[in-house]
Amino acid sequence: MEEEWLSIAEVEKSTGIPDRTIRRYVAQHGHHLNTRKNHRNYMIARNAVNLLVQIRDQYARGRTSDQVEASLSENGVPMMITVAGEDALPVSLGEALTNLRQKLGDSLTLIGSEQHQMRKEMEFLRDELLEKLDQQEQLAKDMERERNRMLDFRDKELVHQVRKILETKRQPWWRKLSRQA
Repeated sequence: MEEEWLSIAEVEKSTGIPDRTIRRYVAQHGHHLNTRKNHRNYMIARNAVNLLVQIRDQYARGRTSDQVEASLSENGVPMMITVAGEDALPVSLGEALTNLRQKLGDSLTLIGSEQHQMRKEMEFLRDELLEKLDQQEQLAKDMERERNRMLDFRDKELVHQVRKILETKRQPWWRKLSRQA
């Protein structure tokens, strides 16, 4: 249902409250009134007109601005805030908090979902990294075994050559000559 908006002049005609007084009420108690600004002019929702009359009556009884404000709060008059957006509609503070709570809940759900997805990716990457580390460790062991095998072969060959040299040194000199000839 479309909200009906009245200009200050229209509110003045319907309530008998002077233009300047309405502007003062909007300035002092606008957070309780469903208003919006249309360029330089205020527009007041039709349902806020009765509240303007109540405010005027309280001032007529000699109350101060603070007393009127306290009375409005005590009587449960909702505070209105304007939520910027396409239409910049004024809403009550309760509605705004409910909307904010809903959006915050949605955001937290989304964040939780993203965290869960990131956790899964991290686990996958950790498992992949562990697998690569295991492969590198196995490769290092294989290379060490091959190195040890080659060193053993080299050592055996060296020992064989040293024995061969020692055998030729133990032989008398005349045998060494006969072998060379």
